[in-house]
Amino acid sequence: MLDTEIAQLRTLRSEAYRDKALRCVTDLYEFYVTFWFAMSGDPLVDNWHISYICDELQELGFRIVNKKAALYDLIINVPPGQSKSTMVSQAFPVWLWLHDPSLNIITSSYSGDLSCDHSLKSKNIVKCDLFNTLFQPYFLKRFGRYLKLTKDNEKDWRNNFGGGRYATSTGGTVTGKHAHLILRDDRSTRNKQRVSFIDSNAIVTMTERWRAGKRIKIRHLRLRLCRGYTLKIRLVTISQRRASR
Repeated sequence: MLDTEIAQLRTLRSEAYRDKALRCVTDLYEFYVTFWFAMSGDPLVDNWHISYICDELQELGFRIVNKKAALYDLIINVPPGQSKSTMVSQAFPVWLWLHDPSLNIITSSYSGDLSCDHSLKSKNIVKCDLFNTLFQPYFLKRFGRYLKLTKDNEKDWRNNFGGGRYATSTGGTVTGKHAHLILRDDRSTRNKQRVSFIDSNAIVTMTERWRAGKRIKIRHLRLRLCRGYTLKIRLVTISQRRASR
């Protein structure tokens, strides 16, 4: 093969990497599908609800990286085994760093072991060869330097831009730690009694609407607490039967 042909192939490969990196940066679903292998050893079983939830997270994420006030707190209610944790607790935090590597994120679950597992799988993305091939040139061009982990523990890791990821559990200690985003994934087991954080005098107003051929129920709740504080929640519910179509 001639040197000119080799150079052309290298150019084409470099352009393909840049295109792939751009698609992953601009589309959380593309990023999730691309790096599924780093989070799971099983083949990806794709479904319509995955792209939908990714869109919900992406809309929220863009407000975070642009330092805009949150319009609501997002609750995603889906059956077990529907890839919620891989989207929310594993892929989403790393994807946010592509837009702002200085973000600090706290993730929590009912179990410290489960939180650490999510954290390690999320870190697998950052450390895999494909991530570094696609995004280290991107970090250098956009932010002026490569992304590096300056602290590399199981539940507490940080980068050279000042960003960090801290994993804890329900009831765990996070005093003194601040975050741009807090993700609570499976905050309690099914057999544990739910603890209400709403005062008994709260007034709840709710509107319902259906999307995607009545497969997704969207609820907007405004919870007015006794001290005059209003909690705004967007609740996305996907049932087992509808999610499996």
